[in-house]
Amino acid sequence: SLDGVVIEPGECKPIEIAFTPAALRARSTDLIIESECVPVLNVPVTGEGLVPCNLRYQNVLDIGETDMDVPKTGTFTSAICNDGSEPITITISLFGPGRSLYTLLSSTTKVLAPGECYELQVQFTPTGAGSPEMAYVRYTSECGSLEAELKARAVPVPPVIEAASVNAGELDCPGMQLDTILLVTNLGKTDLLISNVALVDGAQGFSIISWPQKIAPKTTDTIFIRFIPTSVGFKSDVVVVTSNASNEPSYQIPINGKLKDVRISLDAPVNFGVVAPGAFPVQKTMTITNTGDVTLTITAASFGSGAPFTVVGGVPLILKAKEKGDITIEFADPGKNGQYTFPLTLATDPSCSTYVGQVAGERKAAGAVLSVPDMKADPHDRNFRIPVQLAASEDFALARGRKFQITVQYNDHLFLLRKVSNGSIVRID
Repeated sequence: SLDGVVIEPGECKPIEIAFTPAALRARSTDLIIESECVPVLNVPVTGEGLVPCNLRYQNVLDIGETDMDVPKTGTFTSAICNDGSEPITITISLFGPGRSLYTLLSSTTKVLAPGECYELQVQFTPTGAGSPEMAYVRYTSECGSLEAELKARAVPVPPVIEAASVNAGELDCPGMQLDTILLVTNLGKTDLLISNVALVDGAQGFSIISWPQKIAPKTTDTIFIRFIPTSVGFKSDVVVVTSNASNEPSYQIPINGKLKDVRISLDAPVNFGVVAPGAFPVQKTMTITNTGDVTLTITAASFGSGAPFTVVGGVPLILKAKEKGDITIEFADPGKNGQYTFPLTLATDPSCSTYVGQVAGERKAAGAVLSVPDMKADPHDRNFRIPVQLAASEDFALARGRKFQITVQYNDHLFLLRKVSNGSIVRID
């Protein structure tokens, strides 16, 4: 106390004040000084009770990992606790460079009773993969300020590949090709990176033309495949897509196709044999067999120029697999004796190759006709004479110097006329 103390000009007097806090909080009062200069002088006196403060807190709050586009909430039941004997009012706030990625879900003000803990809830909302910039939780109270570090990590979502099996289709003929596409979809949330596309077999007629190296999330792209089979029948293979996909790094997609068996077979060459001039026209049938496995149609059948043969029936001819059918061919009088052989070309649908058959026939005159009268004679008469009329056809010309033979049938015996001359007597041996 300084009651009654005289302070000389230029002199300072110390005042000693004892502060005994009764609680864990700041205190304030006024020191009242009365003097002859100032009737009443109020001097503020403050003090803070720090020694009794006993706050316990987690200095690192780790929310953990989450997908790069999925928010995650961290709940910390004992983020800060009052282990003292007096209630403490705390104010909670967030700060730091990464503050925008965190949201405080619990209350921002809390009175902690002795022995009570504050349950902190913070939501982390990532905007990309990786760890965000630093962020902190600040607890402010009469005991001062405490700071806890916030941690969280956003992990990339691996891509997920999906594709359906592919039917390349059917080809009619060897040498043809089909270009088909295989659609690959990235169901994930990061880029699908394709490092290779290959075939398991590689000998079934399929080949990989091109493929995308990167497919963005939630999009579909195309693998181009070519089908050129070299033998008939059903073909299958497996396309293997090597990528960074999380579900199947080596994703297998079945692919199949077919080369039809389009074939026909023809009967042995059609041969009309020898046809006399007066017997024309004559017809024969040619049998065609579909030896393949698909229905085909004989759409046309034709001979080359100058052929005495024509197809007069059966075309178009529809043949199911393994079925037989006939076409009708006519041999017309060519007007001249001789052997005639011409190819018959068949057109089919589907058309894979040219089918050629052969048709032959011969026009040949019967020769001369002997006209013998009906007469009786003694068979033992060696000088029996028969008047014979030789009637030649138009192309059996009795040209000078031409040699020919004539036979005569008499009583079931054939006799050769050794010598023939106009108006002469002929001896029969």
